[in-house]
Amino acid sequence: MIKRFTGWHMLGVMFVMFGVIISVNVIMATSAIRGFGGVTVDNPYVASQHYDQWIEAGRKQAAAGWKAAPLVAKDGTLTVMLQRAGETIGGADVAVRARHPFGHAPERTFVMRWDAASRGYVTDHKLPEGRWELRITAKSAGDTAYFDDEVRI
Repeated sequence: MIKRFTGWHMLGVMFVMFGVIISVNVIMATSAIRGFGGVTVDNPYVASQHYDQWIEAGRKQAAAGWKAAPLVAKDGTLTVMLQRAGETIGGADVAVRARHPFGHAPERTFVMRWDAASRGYVTDHKLPEGRWELRITAKSAGDTAYFDDEVRI
C-alpha cells in the first residue's frame, strides 16, 4: 500500500533541505574565518598610490642584477645567497621577515650575518616546519633591494 505525499512530508523535506544548506554554510564560514590570517594590506587605496614607484624600483633592481636565493635545511636553518651583477655580496645588511601565509604561526624577523664559509648570510634561528613567505631586505653600497620568496620545510 502506497501512502500519499502530504503537507507534513513536504515540511519534513524542507526542514532537511534547509538544514543541510545551513549546516554547510556554517562549516564553510567557520573554515574561512579560521583559515584567514588577517589583512593583506592595511589600506588598499594608499598602497595603490605607490604601485608605479614599486614597479620602477623593481625594474632598477633587476637592471642592477640583484638576486637572492633562500636555502632552508631540513632542520629549519635559513641561509640567503645574495648576488649583484653575478658577484656574491659580502658585508651587506640582510634581514628576513618570515610570515606564515595563513597566519597560523607568528611572524618572525631575522637579522642575517655574513658567513664566509658558506658564502651566504645565516642566522642562528630556525623556522618551524611548514610553508613560509619570506621578505628579504638587503642593503649594500647605498642600494636597497627587496625580494619575495616562498619556502617549505
